[in-house]
Amino acid sequence: YRMPEEGTVPHGKKDFVYPFPNTNAGYEKAGEHWKESPVAATPENLAEGKKLYETFCPQCHGCYGKNDGPVLKVDLYPAPAWSAYAPDTSHPAYDPENKAKGYQSNYIKTLSPGKIYHTITYGRNAMGSHASQIEPEQRWLIINYVKYLSKLSEEEIEALDQEEGCRMDYDAYERVKKEREADLQASK
Repeated sequence: YRMPEEGTVPHGKKDFVYPFPNTNAGYEKAGEHWKESPVAATPENLAEGKKLYETFCPQCHGCYGKNDGPVLKVDLYPAPAWSAYAPDTSHPAYDPENKAKGYQSNYIKTLSPGKIYHTITYGRNAMGSHASQIEPEQRWLIINYVKYLSKLSEEEIEALDQEEGCRMDYDAYERVKKEREADLQASK
């Protein structure tokens, strides 16, 4: 594809220009710029953020941010480096006792909304960009919901799961895993 002319804005995006480049410096600047979400975490916004999260995020991050989604469970992609499922001992969020497995870790609790926004926009490490799927304001709604989940205790998450249940089709991913294993065995 041809690159757009410099200084132009794609159709439908004239009201939004993201000011930070897809670099580590841009990631850090976004974190400094947005230490709080510019969208209020009202009950209505959290409900909308939950709907969006359940559409775009649980496949990898799980229904409650434990990085236990079916895509990770069947080893299609690696868990985030900060996750207890794939602990990186050099990562600032590394937990040697594997207590905090996801959004309830201190890393996510203290991660600035700007850095999360930057990650949704450009992707980071194994996570790809979701900018083409998730509108700019919707990203803030998801971030507010992620921050809400990060404040819940294990007991509150368990109660939430029992009350509402997870809408993911884990069986579908288990079928994919078995098919992949069968194909691998057949190719030997």
